[in-house]
Amino acid sequence: MKVNLCILGAPGVGKAIVHDLLHDNVVTIDPYRARKEGARAEEDVYVSPIMLRELLNLNRTFDDDNPIFRVDSEKGDVEPYLIGGKEYRRWLEVYNRASFFLVRETRQVLLHKEIDSDFRKIEIFAPVLSDMLDHPKAYHVIPFLEEFDKTIFLLLNPLGKSIRDFSPAQIIDRAGWIRERWGEIQDRRDELKNKQVDPEEVQLRINLLPVEAAAWKNFALKSEKEPDKFKFVECLNWNHYEYKFLERKANPVKETMATVNDILDAAVAVDEETRDMLMDFMVK
Repeated sequence: MKVNLCILGAPGVGKAIVHDLLHDNVVTIDPYRARKEGARAEEDVYVSPIMLRELLNLNRTFDDDNPIFRVDSEKGDVEPYLIGGKEYRRWLEVYNRASFFLVRETRQVLLHKEIDSDFRKIEIFAPVLSDMLDHPKAYHVIPFLEEFDKTIFLLLNPLGKSIRDFSPAQIIDRAGWIRERWGEIQDRRDELKNKQVDPEEVQLRINLLPVEAAAWKNFALKSEKEPDKFKFVECLNWNHYEYKFLERKANPVKETMATVNDILDAAVAVDEETRDMLMDFMVK
């Protein structure tokens, strides 16, 4: 069985902790980032902006400047993201050999390579992934969508209220629950890591969190419409934040076991098959 896993949540909420629980056979599907400031420490998924532009031009040439499908607010295909009175471009171009898209104003490219594992962790910005999943042609060209039996969305939600229960207006409210709760978590994580923080990047992440949350809600609705293909697991009242492991105050073994148990409890609330699939991802 070929299974995709998408771990969702804001920065610092604990996605890296869950990633560390996955077994070695899990393949990460990760796009290359074209950051203007260059590669980050120990980052192996970086491509220079110039090289990404060349790759895009090559793909346009190979496919006669005719993408398999495109989502581009600058071309009038869709509306741009509008947060706090500011517009953000929504851009995705899918070709036979690669997909190109924009994530928080940074261009990224996903190469369409063969996947040699039945367990795949998808590291794609949720709004972009949502656009991919909503287009029928994506299932004939993007490798992790061409062949899969199940896709599991795992949302780490610190609140007691489900993403399903938030209206679009509540999600888009920048001064609401997303900014207040998860901004604190990210700040504490960065402080403990002694991480050099770019204030503009932090503000951009905060601004676009409601856009991510809208995509998470779309995944939940997709799981209701197509339950045979998509499963949405929401860990409510999630409190296994990355900073807790960095502080080293808690017993790491107990904290890890509690993390696994909370994930599996949320999964079994969906169904036993989903719990068993997540166990297969985590059992080493």
